[in-house]
Amino acid sequence: MKISDTNPQPIPSPTTASRVSRPHLVMVILLAIVLLVGAVPQYIQGAWSWREPPAIPALSEMLALTRNGLELPGWTTQEQTEVRLGGQGWSGQSIIGDDHDRPITLLLLPQKTIRDQPDVEWVDVSGQMRWKMGTMTTLTVDVQHDGQTIPVSARFFQAFTEHQTFAVVQWYALDREGTPTPGRWFWLDQWAQLRGQRVPWVAVSLLIPVSPLRDLEDSEGLATTLIETVQSTIMSDVF
Repeated sequence: MKISDTNPQPIPSPTTASRVSRPHLVMVILLAIVLLVGAVPQYIQGAWSWREPPAIPALSEMLALTRNGLELPGWTTQEQTEVRLGGQGWSGQSIIGDDHDRPITLLLLPQKTIRDQPDVEWVDVSGQMRWKMGTMTTLTVDVQHDGQTIPVSARFFQAFTEHQTFAVVQWYALDREGTPTPGRWFWLDQWAQLRGQRVPWVAVSLLIPVSPLRDLEDSEGLATTLIETVQSTIMSDVF
């Protein structure tokens, strides 16, 4: 069967096409100018960012995080050890709070080299736990730190294993914000490299044991408190 278009669309005139493409052309030119302004001085000085990325600030503190974990105010670490997830070494902590005596698992994976990038950390945790994911949402929290408001967005969902149900919170703690997506870090880091700087990152995964009959919203208050405490402590003690 031959199908033909009985109502062919008119071909746009060159004038119309140029009007459509001009805004895109302007955006490309502006981006090129910004890249050149940032990159050319570094190229002249022999510090070309894409050849050798700048150093990571506080790299030694991040490396120590895997060995020692994180001391959280208002929380006590029952146990801390290095665990292997997806071939990478994470810090694994069991913590209890002054007002919460049921152990919560805190998993931390810091950046370890200048070329490390966040990628499949959430897949690695999910694969190790072999859980089934339930309802997922994004939890947004404004963290107060040193007089500044730090925006943090985190994955927030229910997860079910054969023997346990969790409310799970996951995000990448950065030096000025928190985000659940690697892409956000990538663009922030690229802009920072144009200034000879870097954006360090730590992957955070919190596993809060809950009753399988509870709604996800019932754990939102505790999850918010943990986000505030963990993000603020990483910014103070690690970055």
